Amino acid sequence: MMNDSLNFHYDFTVIIPFRDCTELLERAIDSIPDDTRIQVLAIDNSLVPLQNDYFTDQRMNVEILYADNTKGAGHARNVGLENAKGKWVLFLDADDFFVNNAFETFYSEFYSEEEIIYFKMTSCYSDTGLPANRELLFNSLIEQYKIERNDKRVRYKFVSPCAKMVSLNLIRRKGISFDEVVASNDVMFSLYTGFYATAIKCVDVAVYCATVVRGSLTNKLTIDTLKARYMVSLRYNKFLRKNNEGGYQGSVMYYLINSWRYGLKMGLQFLYLCVRNGNNPFIGMSNWWSTCVKLYGDRKKNKYYIVRK
Repeated sequence: MMNDSLNFHYDFTVIIPFRDCTELLERAIDSIPDDTRIQVLAIDNSLVPLQNDYFTDQRMNVEILYADNTKGAGHARNVGLENAKGKWVLFLDADDFFVNNAFETFYSEFYSEEEIIYFKMTSCYSDTGLPANRELLFNSLIEQYKIERNDKRVRYKFVSPCAKMVSLNLIRRKGISFDEVVASNDVMFSLYTGFYATAIKCVDVAVYCATVVRGSLTNKLTIDTLKARYMVSLRYNKFLRKNNEGGYQGSVMYYLINSWRYGLKMGLQFLYLCVRNGNNPFIGMSNWWSTCVKLYGDRKKNKYYIVRK
């Protein structure tokens, strides 16, 4: 049962990190009711910050906070968590938005005793609104749970903080925060909250729309982002092994293969990190073929990139 020991000032806190994307931020905020029961924290880590009264004339419930613009979205989300005062925390990326009636769904789960409520997503191309497929993995986890009734895969594999209601009590009780890294800042936060939640619930309703930006090169793979994602994956697997949940580890073969693109020294370094961290490089061997296909596709197709914080 959820412990309501904290002094909540709001029903929900919505945390939105943003960087130099005012038009998209406005769209995201427009998808949230202008309701004083809902605390909206827009965390600015832009090169040229917005004025703190930017939304004053338009909204009652939006506050702009400021983050160090050299530390990325993980740091910005942590600034939001430090200032959160809602019973439930919702995360929204500035280029995404909540679907119509999402907050009716959230309020229908407001008194739930579980500490995380997982929902489905939709997705679309940001410029046209046409359907995309960014939601497939996360929705499949909820579908699988409906069949198997084993919540561990949802707890450990739903590695986005979005499309969830997360208890602020859970976050405070376990001292959970986001990694302040250049990529995959949300993976360990999602794993920790999923692992430590006393109980979770899956709701077969879409509340969140994740967008895909056509032609963007924002997600271009660099050695810094590759290594950051790899190190997070090694930590993710190590945590699961330590807690006797090694069967849910993820394959690191994508990173090992890709590292050789940066030369022999880098490939050997990645392999050494794998061994040093006690990670079995053969985990997920049955999925290696799909990994190779994905790598080939990444090199041949550069038309569409998902913008990731």
